[in-house]
Formats: sequence, C-alpha cells, structure tokens
Amino acid sequence: MQCRKCGNENIGSANYCRSCGQPFSEEERKAAYDKTIFGKLDKLEDLKGWLDFSKITGNRIVRAAFLICLLALVVLNVSRNGTHLAIGSSEDYTVAYHQEKEAYTA
Repeated sequence: MQCRKCGNENIGSANYCRSCGQPFSEEERKAAYDKTIFGKLDKLEDLKGWLDFSKITGNRIVRAAFLICLLALVVLNVSRNGTHLAIGSSEDYTVAYHQEKEAYTA
C-alpha cells in the first residue's frame, strides 16, 4: 500500500506509513486487502454465497419468513381441502376404482 503523503510503499496490513508515520484509513487498508489474493478469494466466496443462496438463506429473518410462509400455505391448503388426501378432478384424466384389484386406476 502506497502512502498518500510521502509515496513510500508499505505492507498491505500496515496501520501507519513506515517512513513518515502517516496513519492509513480503514478504507485504504480495505482497498489494499482487496488487491491481495486473500481479498480476491473473499470476493469469490461472497459471490458463491449469492449464487447458491446461502448468503440469503443464512439470515435468521429470512429463515423465519420462509417458515411462516410455509406454515401459512399449509394452513390454507388444509382449510381448503381438509386433512384427507383425495384425487382431484381434471379434464386431463379420468379415475376409476377397480374392485377386483381394490385400487384406483387412471
């Protein structure tokens, strides 16, 4: 990291310039870290978190919201259809009960 006062080159994790003693700001240290291989790996890991949704689903508020939505869907489905499973009617198929096999056929 280069000192903005004297131009001396310092290590990336320096808090002060080793030549003139000028303190480095948090932004300067962050910019220097981002240029290192470790900073680039951190950015790749952050991008991976967005791509596999772990960045979103790792949040407690988001998890709670998903569970509340899921619970609301279950309650809505049970209130509409009851607790018994049934074959729904559709124009795409017909369902009949085969008495010898004691099973439904489509």
